[in-house]
Amino acid sequence: MASTIVGYFEDLEEARSAERELVGAGFENATTVVGQSVDGMHLSEGTQHESWWDRVKAAFGVEDERELGNYREATKHGGTLVTVRVSDEQTNQVADILERHHPVDLDQRAESWQSDTKQTLTGTGSSLNTSAAPTSQVNLPLAEEELQVGKRAVQRGALRIHTYVTERPVEEQVTLRQEEAYVDRRPVDRTVEPGENAFQDRTIEVQELGEEAVVAKQARVVEEVTVGKEQTSRTETVRDKVRKEEVEIERDDTQTKR
Repeated sequence: MASTIVGYFEDLEEARSAERELVGAGFENATTVVGQSVDGMHLSEGTQHESWWDRVKAAFGVEDERELGNYREATKHGGTLVTVRVSDEQTNQVADILERHHPVDLDQRAESWQSDTKQTLTGTGSSLNTSAAPTSQVNLPLAEEELQVGKRAVQRGALRIHTYVTERPVEEQVTLRQEEAYVDRRPVDRTVEPGENAFQDRTIEVQELGEEAVVAKQARVVEEVTVGKEQTSRTETVRDKVRKEEVEIERDDTQTKR
């Protein structure tokens, strides 16, 4: 069986915080009533032409007129009502969430308001016209929504730069020199000169030198890539619908003839 739990808050921020926690806990039908505004209530099409407090009564599931009167008085004093429709097994969970945000005992507040009203009437009794007929006055506030447009940052895309290594064959030509030893023998006919050490064993060695290619590599910077961001602005027209309560006045001039 479903029931309605209503929390009364005199601090608007506490009421909003309670509502956010209720929604976060899965109670997406949590509704906040600020002053005499019924924003957020899920009312059927058939109730849109009923009186404002009849809509509140239908939304809260209120049967007790005294309880409805307390809600009416609470909104007159600038209070905030947070209501959520739950099943019986969820009642304790919702009540715990509301208690964490410091709700005010509405019954005690109602008694305080009634006491203040009686004192006011008693203190000004000498100036009241007791012979005047009693009058009844009902205030019917009319609400109107205002469009509020904000901004938030969202990701529209991304730019990624990835570096990788490739290889390509290269070639260079180099001239290399190389020495080669040779022996040249030719006939001669002359007298051995003194000091030529004739008739001795001797060994003569001639070293042959040659060049070979040596490869070395040097890294050089040949290009720079700069990555950055720049901002541009654009104007966008936001279109939506806002609601406004209107009032129709009907007068019944029918008189009963005796």
